[in-house]
Amino acid sequence: MYLKHSLRDPRFFQIVFLGSFLIFGLSFLNWQIPIQVITVVFLTIAITQALAILKYKLTYQSILSAIISGLGLVLLLRANETSTYVIAGILSIAPKFLIRYNGKHIFNPVNFGIIITILITDDAWISPGQWGSASTYLLGIGIFSWLVLTKVKQLINGLVFLGTLFILETCYLNFYLEWPIDFIFHKFTSGSLLLFSFFMITDPRTTPKHITTRAIWASIVAVISFYLMEFHYLSSAPFWVLFFISPLTPFLDSIHKSKNFNWKQMINN
Repeated sequence: MYLKHSLRDPRFFQIVFLGSFLIFGLSFLNWQIPIQVITVVFLTIAITQALAILKYKLTYQSILSAIISGLGLVLLLRANETSTYVIAGILSIAPKFLIRYNGKHIFNPVNFGIIITILITDDAWISPGQWGSASTYLLGIGIFSWLVLTKVKQLINGLVFLGTLFILETCYLNFYLEWPIDFIFHKFTSGSLLLFSFFMITDPRTTPKHITTRAIWASIVAVISFYLMEFHYLSSAPFWVLFFISPLTPFLDSIHKSKNFNWKQMINN
């Protein structure tokens, strides 16, 4: 019964995919992530989520979201000190319960944890270069994101973001600067960019509720990210843009009203 329930929950597929991606990075991309770092991240995530489950009387299934947050941190965040990962773990869970509006999260949990940790510790950073570049990333992320995002009806976010960014990059780099198109394709097979596109900007609990608003919102994130990446050389721009634009979500939801996303209702449908 539990297995049947799990297989209906898109978060299960997210965990399988992100976990597989982590194993691939450790095994084939030679990531140097100490086992104690991975252990500390998941212990911090689990303890913080368990406290929230007890305090707010949540269902045990909510631990799935916490596991996804832990995998996101391990995949994207790098730091010198183990204590920095503890801070990031707490900051990736606590705001889900402390920073809310009308029963909805304001910030993407992992995005909030990473950005705030960078700002307050001076010991953390996002490492896009660790991924290298290969078409297998695009294929793998594409398949699994399709499975997850079509289920929760969030695929439009990732497609609009990537499509807008691709058009802008092509017009600027290929048509204006006359750089080869291969360079653009190389940029778009970055693992961190694809994970952002299909597992962060598509988070159903923190994005605008109406599909039209989500599409406009994703395109704005892409435009600002393009400007920061190409004219200010900020390779991690999408993560910063998402963080600073997230507080606008309640305002956008008030323009196009729709129901809050609920994992339990989605699973039972």
